[in-house]
Amino acid sequence: MRGKLIRRSLKTTQMSVAKLRLADMEKDERQRVEHETAMTEGVMEFGDALKTTTQRLAGDVSLKPRSKVYREERIAALIKSWPGLEKTDVRRISKSDCLAWAARYGKVAAPTAP
Repeated sequence: MRGKLIRRSLKTTQMSVAKLRLADMEKDERQRVEHETAMTEGVMEFGDALKTTTQRLAGDVSLKPRSKVYREERIAALIKSWPGLEKTDVRRISKSDCLAWAARYGKVAAPTAP
């Protein structure tokens, strides 16, 4: 958005339907611009990166359904075991942070199961 004119068909001739679709389109455009801004400015929280990864995972046709489910389980375990990770700036996550988390998680998690 950012002052740019967007011309796109709402694919309807009914004014009431057009108003509803316009609101949805504006919401989608605002979210898209916010996401792009976060990526280009280098201010991205882990949750934003995770959202992108999850969307790519869902659309990856080269993975079997069970592989997708397994990866989603691993993501859920990571989020559950690392409080505050989703709100952390990705630039602030260091290798030592990851190793410290792995040491803590290794004590409570079974090596072969979530």
